[in-house]
Amino acid sequence: MLDESETSTAFAGHVVGNFGNFNLKAEYVTYNYKAKSDEGQELDVVQMGAYGYEYFGGEGYTGGVASQANMYVVGLAYTIPVEFGPISSIQPYLDYTMIDKTNENFYDTEHLIPGFLISAGPVYTYVDYAMGKNQPWLTDSFGKGLGSGVEDPDWNKRFNINIGYYF
Repeated sequence: MLDESETSTAFAGHVVGNFGNFNLKAEYVTYNYKAKSDEGQELDVVQMGAYGYEYFGGEGYTGGVASQANMYVVGLAYTIPVEFGPISSIQPYLDYTMIDKTNENFYDTEHLIPGFLISAGPVYTYVDYAMGKNQPWLTDSFGKGLGSGVEDPDWNKRFNINIGYYF
């Protein structure tokens, strides 16, 4: 049996830096799955799923995850020390991600999250306002967000509060 597989590639570089009370995170990711169908045809999307949902809808469907893309990520935060009962700090942050899909017929994915973190001992509370274009959890077309996307999408929005106890 002859192995006709191709080498898929993925590379990433990231940096995290603290400058006084400022924190900067930046990352660049590039990948190419070189995905092929069982018949050997190149695929523009790769079938994936999460949370009981498939990102793919079958033959000819442009859902799934783009088989080749570049991703740009940046996050900026500022920690404000406070003494307010058990609360020791408040950290406003702004996170942004853009997935630039290599297929010129696909529409990019964007994710923008302004918010703040409240730290109180082992309890961390995130309060943010997530916004996305062609972002799978913030879009009307869940399965297409990371694949072909939709042209001229609106910013879909969600208000989020996440409370975690870390031990």
